[in-house]
Parts: sequence; C-alpha cells; structure tokens
Amino acid sequence: LSDAAARALANHEKRLYLNGLNSLSDSTVEALANHKGSLLSLNSLHSLSIVAAQALANYKGCLLLDGLANLSDASVFALVNKKKGLLSLDGLINLSDAAAEALAKHKDFLSLDGLKNLSESAAKALSKHEGCLYLQGLKDLSPAAAEALANCKGSLNLSGLTHLSDVMARALAKHKYNLYLDGITSLSGVSAEALANHEGGLISLNSLYSLPVVTAAKLSKYTGKLFFNGLANLSLEAAEALADYKGGCLSLKNLINLPYARAEALAKCNGDIYLDGLTSLSDAAAEALVKHKGRISLQSLENLSENAIRYLSLHENVFTPKIGYLPKLKI
Repeated sequence: LSDAAARALANHEKRLYLNGLNSLSDSTVEALANHKGSLLSLNSLHSLSIVAAQALANYKGCLLLDGLANLSDASVFALVNKKKGLLSLDGLINLSDAAAEALAKHKDFLSLDGLKNLSESAAKALSKHEGCLYLQGLKDLSPAAAEALANCKGSLNLSGLTHLSDVMARALAKHKYNLYLDGITSLSGVSAEALANHEGGLISLNSLYSLPVVTAAKLSKYTGKLFFNGLANLSLEAAEALADYKGGCLSLKNLINLPYARAEALAKCNGDIYLDGLTSLSDAAAEALVKHKGRISLQSLENLSENAIRYLSLHENVFTPKIGYLPKLKI
C-alpha cells in the first residue's frame, strides 16, 4: 500500500478493513492513523515498529491489530501512550509484566484473547485497567490471579475458563462490574452461592447445559442480570427455584420448550425475561406468562393459537416480532 493510497483511504468515513496487508511502512501507518472512520482493522500485520505504534496511538477509533503475536515493551508503551477507543491485540501470546503495566493504562475496551497463560504479577498489573477487559483465551487461572483481576474497573470476560473452583468463584465474586464466564459448563452449589454475592450487575453463564436445583436456588438470590443462554431444557424444580429471582433480567434464550408449570414458575420472577428460543407456546403456558410483571421477549415464536395470542395480548410488554402486532386487550 503506497503512502498516497493510504492518505486517500484515510478519508473514508466508515469502517476500514485492510486485513490483507502483512507489512506497512511507518509513513503508510502514519497516514492511516488519520483515518476518519470509527474502526481500523490491520489484522495481518506481523510486526509494529515504535514509530508506527506512536502513530496509531493517535487514532481515535477502534483499532484491531490481531495479527501481532509479539510486541516489544517499547512498542506497547508507544501504542497505549495516548490511545483512546477499543484496542484489540488478540494475537499476542505472551505478555511481560512491563507490557501488562503499560496496557493497564489504556482506559477503554482492551481485548487480549490470544493469551493462554497469565502470571500473577501480570494479572496484578492488569487489575489497574479501567474499561472492558477480554481474556477469553485463558483456560485456567490461579486463585491469586483471579483475586487480582477482580479489581478491574470494567466488564471482565473470562469465557475461556471451563472450570471454576470454589476459591476462584469467591475471588471473582468481588468484581464490581459485568462478569462473563461463558465457558463454565458446571457450577457447584458453593460456587453458585459465592457468585450470588457478586455486585457487578451481570453474570453470564451461557455454557451451563444443565441447572441443578441447588445451583438455581443459590443463583436466584443474585441481584443482577443472569444469562443462562446455553440451557435448552429447564427442570420444573429449577424453574421453581428461579421464581424467587429478583435481579431484573433473566435470559434463557436457548430454551426449546416451556410447559405450563415451568411457565407459571418463571412468571413469578422479577424483571425482564428472554425466551427467544421458543418457536411455539401452548395456550396454558401463554396464559401463565401473562402474569409476569416484566418484559417478555419471544423473538422466535412462530406458532400460536388464537387463544394464546389473546392471552399474550393482555400483557403490556411482549415482544413477538415473527407473530407481528398483538392487539392490546383489556381483561
């Protein structure tokens, strides 16, 4: 890419993807750093000089540099010195403590999903970060590292973890922002009780494929949003346990069926409820859901009897885009 072409492309006011370029001169990068759009993607770059990093630090939009497997500490310092906006470095496979200290100064969305391991000292450094932090490549985390990351001031995504010990759960429960644990496939009652004390406003557990009643009962005490979008089925006992939930948003977007008794139980929970995996709903289940006092989202619902439509029409806030307009009827 010539400097002249880079200067011309920099005037593009939309997102700019140049993922076929694996090398660029410093002057070309300097030209691209003036890009007027909201996103610049250079995901095939394999190296970044200090001069180029300094230039990209001035770019105000989202910056994607996921092709960089290694980046010198000096280049990291240069890149984050003035950088604002999302910064994605998902190709990095190693992170020195010094680089972690530098990246922690980036006060915006930071994605480091390529890291497979994180030392306790690097975790402690990243704990000072302010903004969303994505570390979805981590498969394991020491309790000390978990304790450190809990201090991050922004959403924390650790969806690469497939196991959560009770000690780790207690540590992460101290996190004060949204917590994403979408790789966890099972959760002990002790861990569920610990997470229920989380004060961050949202816990996402989208890889739980079953929800034992003990786990459901513990998590029903959580006061934030709960995402269980991996559950295709929910037992009656678990549904009855979730009836006590008062956190404001319960997301069960992968449920494929909802018999009457389960609908009746879920209708008792507090706040919005998302059931976007349901394609059909019995008359009895529809009648039960009408008693729910929050928003009901049924985005995939296609098959409804006239009676079911009538029941749902009695609710003030039902979202059924595939059914179309539901006439608002009075009881």
